[in-house]
Amino acid sequence: DGDSARRNSERLSLGWTPDDALRIDATYLAQRNRVDDGGAWRLDAGRQQTDAPVRVPNSERLRLANVTARGAWQRTRMTATLSHYDWQVIRQIDFTNVLERQRDSDAACLRYAVAWRAGGCDDATRAAYHAYLDSRLPAILYQPMAVRSTSGEWRLSDDGNGAWRWTFGAFAEHRVDRVDSIAARADPASGLLIEPLDVTGLRRLDMRLDQQAVYAEVGHAVARGLDATVGLRVYRYVRAAGGSVPVPNIVTGTGSAAEARYRTTARGRNLKFALDWRPGSKVVVRAITSEGFRPGGVNITPELTADERIYRADHLWNYELGLKWAIAGRAVTAEASAFHIDWDGTTFLASSSNGAFSYNTNLPGVDIDGIEARLGTTIGAWRASVETIWLDARLAADTPVGPSDGMGMRGDALPHVPVVSYAISADWRHDVAGGVVTLGLSASGSSGFDSAFGRD
Repeated sequence: DGDSARRNSERLSLGWTPDDALRIDATYLAQRNRVDDGGAWRLDAGRQQTDAPVRVPNSERLRLANVTARGAWQRTRMTATLSHYDWQVIRQIDFTNVLERQRDSDAACLRYAVAWRAGGCDDATRAAYHAYLDSRLPAILYQPMAVRSTSGEWRLSDDGNGAWRWTFGAFAEHRVDRVDSIAARADPASGLLIEPLDVTGLRRLDMRLDQQAVYAEVGHAVARGLDATVGLRVYRYVRAAGGSVPVPNIVTGTGSAAEARYRTTARGRNLKFALDWRPGSKVVVRAITSEGFRPGGVNITPELTADERIYRADHLWNYELGLKWAIAGRAVTAEASAFHIDWDGTTFLASSSNGAFSYNTNLPGVDIDGIEARLGTTIGAWRASVETIWLDARLAADTPVGPSDGMGMRGDALPHVPVVSYAISADWRHDVAGGVVTLGLSASGSSGFDSAFGRD
């Protein structure tokens, strides 16, 4: 019973309408989350029990501000938005087993010998190294993180009432991430981090992402009840990263990561094609093909090869057929879609050979098939909905995942992806003294999943 969670948040929204054609909204959000300990239990220790040597409370604080302007002039609509957020995270991870796995490591013993000028790793040096390792246990990986992002978007479109529909826009983002990764001792009695920190190793990492994009989308009624849409997005991004090791960790080998900086730049485009068919006033059928990507980057991780240092952008095509249907005089709506995704160069989090570090790599590809369905109803003051997703995500080719992750074979299920997930919600709204009271219930869940390739 040590993993209780608390969340506190405040939100302030202001709206201003200087004239009939323009509205400006400003929002400020602050949120603080804290979890007292890790939310996982080990089967060997018993159900809902843990025998972990440490406690790892985690916390985060988010502050977000946004200003959005919306204008309407004759048949033209404009939206401009500017956002900034500051996200502070304190992450703690049990690091005891990672250090313990280096007990019989010849490389770790040699690093200890060099640090203490003991020559080679003979029996005496190995015994001294074991004593040093024991003095650093139990251990916690303490990671204060900061993410700051400023982004803006401008969009111009028609009012949607003509035979032609169009949208043009531009987007830009500047984001900076900083992380201190500190291996430190924990108190064996309480399992909590010793403060002030008793440091075993310290790495400092910083990352920057600058991206810009322009896009356009045009739709036209090609026949009665049939609309076609074509979209294009052209993007450019620059990703840079650097790191230093003020305190080398003898056990895991972070001393091999000298201060360095890396930079990647990419340009590309995404396409979209869609057909909407309305056989009646209550039914819409949509077929869509769309393209997407995530930026690549660099890994600031010790002991990586030149090929492992850089990971490229991943890319996907999504093919989807969907239906939306209003039933019983629109009191009930049913939505369903089936889709297939070809995901190339999939970005995947792999582990270093000693299990101490994680880094991004690219899988050859993943094939995903899925079905998504939702049923919703509104009856008077009551609203309710049920939705579910079935996903089958599998490797498209055999691939070595990483030094510690083994071999992924074609057809292996993608880790950490539940096959079935669902959400159920209902609420009741009532007007009271000029305000609104809402009471609601919700439930969600998913099937289990594996954390590595090679199991089904």
